[in-house]
Amino acid sequence: RLHSMLFRDQSEGSRIGPTWRELFEAPRPVVPFQRWWTGREDELVALAVQGTPAYVYDLPTVRAAARGLAQLQHIERAFFAMKANFHPGILQAIAAEGLGIECVSPGEIRHALDSVPGLTPDRILFTPNFAPREEYAFGFEQGVRVTLDNLHPLLAWPELFAGREVLVRI
Repeated sequence: RLHSMLFRDQSEGSRIGPTWRELFEAPRPVVPFQRWWTGREDELVALAVQGTPAYVYDLPTVRAAARGLAQLQHIERAFFAMKANFHPGILQAIAAEGLGIECVSPGEIRHALDSVPGLTPDRILFTPNFAPREEYAFGFEQGVRVTLDNLHPLLAWPELFAGREVLVRI
């Protein structure tokens, strides 16, 4: 009803897409899905006994998710935001599946390079927020891809960016 109220003056042939009813009222097949922790309760309880809080990740699940992102057809490169999880094992698994690592500070760049053997600087995307000149200079010195979140750095330090490739986040 909401759809028809919002688009009542539109003819049937001019709809943007399917109606709510067409999308959601038709029965959809149920695909069985087994969570990674199913059947591993004893193992997880044993980990919890060692101390909590505890974060437990299933590396095959992490790898499968990263592989799925890396295989997206219309995306040239995909990057994992290190701020989501900086654990070296997670970073290694994600990088092994072809994803790059997005860092927001010089410390994260160092951590990525130290944590993932063989990680090349072109697989690191540096996206600082309102960073000082020194942080941009550090990114360039490391050879990583640098993103600007505003045009102030270009106006304030044009010599730092002259002749360099940068990404501008809009």
